[in-house]
Amino acid sequence: PQGKTSEGHPARLQCSMKNADVTRSDVYWYRQLPGQQREWILTHKASGSEIRPEGSPLHFQPSRVTSNNTYILTLTRVTVSDAAVYQCCVEGDVCGDGTRLNISTSQMSSGALSLINPTHPLFTHSPDQPHTPLFPHSPDQTQFPALSPKS
Repeated sequence: PQGKTSEGHPARLQCSMKNADVTRSDVYWYRQLPGQQREWILTHKASGSEIRPEGSPLHFQPSRVTSNNTYILTLTRVTVSDAAVYQCCVEGDVCGDGTRLNISTSQMSSGALSLINPTHPLFTHSPDQPHTPLFPHSPDQTQFPALSPKS
């Protein structure tokens, strides 16, 4: 799946749980910038606390909606450098496929809602969208492929 928003606008990524409770599970958010390895950007603990690596962008804000079992990652003011594939994982190794977020510098574009399209049974899946895994399901995070920039 892909989402698009313009520079300076917010972007909201959602990760919906199907057979688990977001109040009892930690969610790990990752991103993969074009041509680079996947990187951990933050963990939103079941307790509500956050863990971030040094240098993690502060405009990444995690939240969760308990009524529909959804984790949310909001990028409050996106920049062109936020263009990447974003992925959520629960308990570290149960992961969605990821969403490619494209950023436009045009003022004509408006903010967009981008949805994670995971396929693990814990997650909801929309059957009307094509499924192309961007990441293998592997707890070994060194085996994730780098994305090539589109020409």
